Amino acid sequence: MGSCLDFRSYPIRRSEKATRIIAERGTNCLVLWSTREQTWEPLCDRSGKSGLWIDDPVTVAIYARDNGLLDEPGWKLPGLKKIAKTQKKLIRMANKAKLHSFHSKPIHMHGFQVPRNHTEALKLDRFNGNTMWIDAETTELNQIDEHKSFLDKGVGFNPGSDYKRIRVHMVCAVKHDGRHKARLVAGGHLTETPIDSVHSSVVSLRGARLLAFIGELNGLKIWSTDIGNAYLETYTKEKVHIIAGPEFGDREGHVLIISKALHGLHSSGLHCRGQSISQMSLERWDSSYPRARKTFGCTTKEIATNTLQCMLTTY
Repeated sequence: MGSCLDFRSYPIRRSEKATRIIAERGTNCLVLWSTREQTWEPLCDRSGKSGLWIDDPVTVAIYARDNGLLDEPGWKLPGLKKIAKTQKKLIRMANKAKLHSFHSKPIHMHGFQVPRNHTEALKLDRFNGNTMWIDAETTELNQIDEHKSFLDKGVGFNPGSDYKRIRVHMVCAVKHDGRHKARLVAGGHLTETPIDSVHSSVVSLRGARLLAFIGELNGLKIWSTDIGNAYLETYTKEKVHIIAGPEFGDREGHVLIISKALHGLHSSGLHCRGQSISQMSLERWDSSYPRARKTFGCTTKEIATNTLQCMLTTY
């Protein structure tokens, strides 16, 4: 058929004679399409291979039930009553099919197809004739290893009942300049919900503007930076472990205990924020950056004061 049925309401509408029985042509129905056009369509032809009943049996069954047509001449089709009685099950099945389509259809960002997992990343690299996605995953894992985010216990190690086994997966994206990025994310939904609050405030646009205004008003220089893998700068208190998958290379099958605050864990944001504030305290700056005057052209106390203003404004 040329148009799609409008599922927001029953596509089959009654006129004064919504159903007419014609001996030669069978039962025809007046159909309201999504384009607002109305046409007469056969319910089911003599061959039983085409018609509304064949194309959309669920909607036909619902309409027949709601309008009391199940026992009318021309509507006694095989399986019609059964479908009408199992409407809820069929709607669930239809929604499940739509959800499967949503999760399986290709994703594109800035002209590149983005993989959903490691296996799909390998396929895309083979199809594109490059190693951009595998290189992105390797870069992410190398950075994680630099921060010693996992405690490798080898194959067959039993961490004990205190540790919850979860999963990790790669979340891939393409930046506006074409760079391929992969991020290892932990399945925090598999862990117990913490009793304590894990809320971590986020910098607001109003706070950033207010900070820039205060800095300009006081003649301060405004610096900005991007901390790569900021979560990995702090440890996690959650007792979780994983079984390494194929993306880990030679460590596949090893038991890895997560020691750093990976993305996806409940408390990672809170721990990262606390670590950032402690690193920017006056004592930290004075003891850790003695060459601040040479590098930034000001004293460590001035850097710390300006930084604390930033933290107070944005958090």
